[in-house]
Amino acid sequence: MTATANALAQSPSGKTLIVGSEEDYPPFVVGRSIETAGGFTVELWQAAAKESGLNYALRVAPFHQILEEFKAGKIDVLINLAQSQERRQFAEFTVPHVTVNGAIFVRKDDSGIQSEADFSGKSIVVIKADLAHEYAVTRGWQKQLVLVKTAADGFKLLASGKHDAVLIGKLAGMQTMQELQLANVTLLDAPAGFSQKFSFAVRAGESELLARINEGLASTKPSGIYDALYEKWFGLYEAKAVPFRNLLWYAIPLGLVLVGLAGFFFYKRRNERKAVAAALRLASKVFEATTDAIALSDADDRVVIINAAFEKLTGFTAGEMVDLPWVESPFRPVDPIESAKRGEQLLRDGYVTGEVTRFRKDGKELSLWITATRVYDKEGKLANYVRVFSDISALKESQRQLEQLATHDALTDLPNRNLFNDRLNQAISHAQRTDSGLGVFFLDLDHFKYVNDGFGHDVGDALLTTVARELQDHVRKGDTVARVGGDEFAILLTNLKNTAVDAATIARKVQERFSRPLVVGERELTITPSIGISLYPGDGENAARLLTRADAAMYLAKEKGRNGFAFYTSEMSNKAIERVGLEAALRRALQLGQFELHYQPQVLIASGELTGMEALLRWRHPDMGLIPPVQFIPMAEETGLIVAIGEWVLRTACLQIRAWQEAGLPLLTVAVNLSALQLRQAGFVAVVAQILEETGLEPRYLDLEITESMVMGKTEFAVPTLKDLKALGIALTIDDFGTGYSNLGYLKSFPLDQIKIDRSFVQDLPNSNDAASIARAIVSMGHSLGLRVIPEGVETFAQARFLARIGCEHAQGFLYCKPLPAEEFAAWVTARATAITGTCERRVEPEAVT
Repeated sequence: MTATANALAQSPSGKTLIVGSEEDYPPFVVGRSIETAGGFTVELWQAAAKESGLNYALRVAPFHQILEEFKAGKIDVLINLAQSQERRQFAEFTVPHVTVNGAIFVRKDDSGIQSEADFSGKSIVVIKADLAHEYAVTRGWQKQLVLVKTAADGFKLLASGKHDAVLIGKLAGMQTMQELQLANVTLLDAPAGFSQKFSFAVRAGESELLARINEGLASTKPSGIYDALYEKWFGLYEAKAVPFRNLLWYAIPLGLVLVGLAGFFFYKRRNERKAVAAALRLASKVFEATTDAIALSDADDRVVIINAAFEKLTGFTAGEMVDLPWVESPFRPVDPIESAKRGEQLLRDGYVTGEVTRFRKDGKELSLWITATRVYDKEGKLANYVRVFSDISALKESQRQLEQLATHDALTDLPNRNLFNDRLNQAISHAQRTDSGLGVFFLDLDHFKYVNDGFGHDVGDALLTTVARELQDHVRKGDTVARVGGDEFAILLTNLKNTAVDAATIARKVQERFSRPLVVGERELTITPSIGISLYPGDGENAARLLTRADAAMYLAKEKGRNGFAFYTSEMSNKAIERVGLEAALRRALQLGQFELHYQPQVLIASGELTGMEALLRWRHPDMGLIPPVQFIPMAEETGLIVAIGEWVLRTACLQIRAWQEAGLPLLTVAVNLSALQLRQAGFVAVVAQILEETGLEPRYLDLEITESMVMGKTEFAVPTLKDLKALGIALTIDDFGTGYSNLGYLKSFPLDQIKIDRSFVQDLPNSNDAASIARAIVSMGHSLGLRVIPEGVETFAQARFLARIGCEHAQGFLYCKPLPAEEFAAWVTARATAITGTCERRVEPEAVT
């Protein structure tokens, strides 16, 4: 919602200022329209504008919107903008009227967050474009952020359990929490790492307007308006917060000095009987409360006073600076010529601002933002020069890091896809001029997912860093190695004389290195690459085509058994197109309702009695028909679509079971498979709980199946998550048991109910001694832990009899029934219940298993 209304104040100039106020940021701003707009900042502005005789029209809109309009020149004044180095580049500020610490709000006893140190993997709500938003980005949390328009929107999301924390100014957060009466939300004792100095702001260069606003702001103190507004809006928090108003008002004379125009002399006019020296001594005391370095000079530009922040920042003491002409001071510029130009601008225009670099006393270069102003007395004579320096070294470093991130991979420090493409384009231009060849490798690590799932992402990241280093060591000097995806690398080979032969030689060299284990921390890991190769000019004459065709060749290398390389051929394009088409169709499948669940029963071996079922995902494509999971589940995991698909599966299965229960079918448990991405998803337990509540299914009828690789080696996150799921009352099963770690020590730490023997061990029973030994071991291990053991893929009576003899009571497989669509499964269950034998029914006679 946006709105505009004209104020009734009079202005000598007659100009109407457009004044921007954000929506609903209590107690500073309340309301989302002109009619309801109020709060400390709004009423303080009204008073200051009246004192200064300013006409204005108030505009109320979401914060990010008014900030963009301010930057675009559509708004003249923002009345509640927190100061920051970045914002000083496009805005000038009055003295802060309130300073507030940042705060973290969480749900009580829910999020596991005690401070910012616990933010990893959590979802954090911030107001879009707010200082908290800027701060979170500098901390590297941008992928975790949830952007909202107002504080109320953010707190409602937090209270609902959808997200983990709100990052916001303390007062606005407390007020919003109380207004919404959120009993399940609390303020952490640990503060956030930012503070907000709220000020009125004008666009850069509007110094006269800024001075008039400062005059009006200053007038609100002796009139009692400021104190009254402070008590009205902040009195509730006075005992809990730093009494900013007391510090604030002593800072106002300093702020008026800093803007250096009419506002300064407003203060001086109120103290005309005091000597200028006394005023400067007072200013010097006030200086000590600011973190910006300030130097005040006289009319001849000889230094009169510097503050403590100046000494701390530059290393120069007052004894080394005072009484010296500014241009002869030891605080030397790195670029004297540029500094002289700024001095000329100050003399000419009376004001200068911008980025400068000067030497500290120890010789270190300082990146600074300077605001320098000439100050005139009431007779219009030059009185002083004021220079304010803000340390922007951290900002410059952040900019350097952002530039690095724009061209380099953050983990490995290799060139990223953008820089690789740039270098490839340059190499193509060079090859055209010199009639030389070049090659492009697209390299993917085989089964890298197993490393992440088995050992965790820290080990996976360390492996990627090691691979990056080894690749650089095993290509030629001048070749480019880049990381272009999760476990994908690209290599640019230039100046190839015998193009295909040279490329194959380098590919073999890379393969030979990766045939030996890599040392990653305390582990030795073996991982192999599949490499696709495209050559210039035969396979393409531009960067995009060469990289795409190398990618297509890489898939051929994988199809041939992995751990190899393949050159691009024209036939590969068709397969690549098919893959891209399948991925696009998969992204639409959920939206178009193309997924369906089939259900396969779980039975007692001895009697054939139905005890439960497993929900199995199927994709029914309108053109391609029923697509088996093996063709699309890996792609769903690669693209991250598995999270949304998995949630649909869980909700659909719960709804179906509940519907069958209400229809009078037997009360059966349904097993649903989880993916590793779902289990690692922040707030997954809350998602499961919400689905159970929405569908009305009792937790005891839900069984979640996980694989060994999803949890082994990751007990630090897996155990708490599984325990939380178990606390809901659902059952937990290890699926495909025997194909991974099968570690008794690990299993003891997990709150499991049953394990399922993988079909690969069942299919060779009872004739294979190895398979029989493994099956016995798994059953023995499961029973020793008090777990039920269910074999999958049972297809023959001989298999069922053997499994029964070694202690398995339950089984699942085609011997009993294939997976059926919901309607057919319900009919099959009904037929069994009425003693009409279905075509799928199989049972092993009791005498056969004794």
